[in-house]
Amino acid sequence: MGRSKKSFKKIISDFTNGVPDFPTGIAFSHLSRIQREMVSGDEYNLFIEPFMYSHSQMLHNIPKNRYSNIFPFDYNRVRLGRQNIPKPPLKFPIHFGQIDYKPFDILPTEKLTKEELGIVEELIESTPTTPGDEFINASWILPPSDISEQAFIATQGPKKGTVGDFWQMIYENKSPFIIMLAKLVEGYKPKCHQYWPTEENPVINAKGLTVRYLEESDLFYGSAVFRTFMIVPEKQSNSTDSSANPTKPHIVRQIQYFNWPDSSTPRNDRDIIEIANFVNKFISLLKEKNQLSNSTTLGDDNISINPAHPIVVHCSAGVGRTGTFIVLYTILDYFKNSNDDYPGDLIMDLTFFFRLQRIYMVQTIRQYEFLYFLFSTYFENLSKNN
Repeated sequence: MGRSKKSFKKIISDFTNGVPDFPTGIAFSHLSRIQREMVSGDEYNLFIEPFMYSHSQMLHNIPKNRYSNIFPFDYNRVRLGRQNIPKPPLKFPIHFGQIDYKPFDILPTEKLTKEELGIVEELIESTPTTPGDEFINASWILPPSDISEQAFIATQGPKKGTVGDFWQMIYENKSPFIIMLAKLVEGYKPKCHQYWPTEENPVINAKGLTVRYLEESDLFYGSAVFRTFMIVPEKQSNSTDSSANPTKPHIVRQIQYFNWPDSSTPRNDRDIIEIANFVNKFISLLKEKNQLSNSTTLGDDNISINPAHPIVVHCSAGVGRTGTFIVLYTILDYFKNSNDDYPGDLIMDLTFFFRLQRIYMVQTIRQYEFLYFLFSTYFENLSKNN
């Protein structure tokens, strides 16, 4: 089964008309099989090292994981106490649109060169000999730079004991937006601890940070809520360089979307597109205000906002709904900034690429197929409006 020579819009059009090159269910099952083999090492044991998750299995870190089978890979996990943006996995991802490849047989069989092995060693942090508190169940998700420059952090819904870690991650990486795609409780099961302050309880303190509630409003006829918070460090920095002072307050916005059941798809695809476009437009506004410096201010010289920093996305596990949203956002961002169609199946390519950065991204076949249905509607509406 060779790679389709069709463009992405043609692939979506054929899907809409019921004549896809091959069923999405087959594609999804092959993507899942490849990832299982890479992570387990059953077949592709050459590549097992980059996909280790040893830090999540340390005794002092195990309680920080919400689920017993969802862990960040060591090489691109978010590390508290430092700002770190790792490189995506070397050459084993898909070469986007540049070569003809068999979509389910894309891993090279030759051994890595010494240079590549050296890069791998740099990516993988050695196991610390003493317990620390720099672990959080969160992964850097970086799209290919020619597709989108927007970085993400995919993470689990915070537990009661990891709320401070979550806010530390937001503050250290100066994330402008949090996208929450879960309710606190779903099907009588806890999915996420309430980690944010409210109008009734406007301040929480965690790990040397004070998080203040600023405002809240409904979006999209009550299917989502938009909240704004300010994070203020409790201790002043000893640095004399004010431009590099990490103790500046930071404003972060949160959108919580209520109508996306766990392991399923949004009840209204228009809502989720509008949320993605809302965030994209907001980020674009920040970029316009940020053209002359790396950080900008909105009404207060002490409020630092950097739109180049990652959007944090979470549901409960931080893989299914989270991965689906990140694929959706990345594709919308690509077509917003490019007049060119994509030479291939962008949904398949991104799903696989992101699964090299966090396990189970786009977790179910329903979520995978939803992306095709969504872009079928999206392109159809675009053509009508034009």
